[in-house]
Amino acid sequence: MSITVLIAEDDPAMRHILRKALEEIPDVEVIGEAEDGMETIRLVKGLAPRVVFLDIAMPEKDGLDAAREICESSPETRIIFATAFENFAHQAFEVYAFDYLIKPYKID
Repeated sequence: MSITVLIAEDDPAMRHILRKALEEIPDVEVIGEAEDGMETIRLVKGLAPRVVFLDIAMPEKDGLDAAREICESSPETRIIFATAFENFAHQAFEVYAFDYLIKPYKID
């Protein structure tokens, strides 16, 4: 059984890097990509990924607000924040973040 992943990142280059890294992991399947918070919520509801890699600074709805909504509608979904903002870690873990990665991150 593969782990399904949604990438929510407004920067196309970062989405590409993260997708390439995730595709190298056995049993991980990237099932979608979102460019903003509203699209992220729609895709989580439609695709039901097991994990969401979520940026904080995104248009339409920021990652923290999107995470709150995801937690309410899909509490079984694991959220991993992947962001350049160190100062939001406390807020991220308040919405039950599984992990918090700081950009730029090393692929290994």
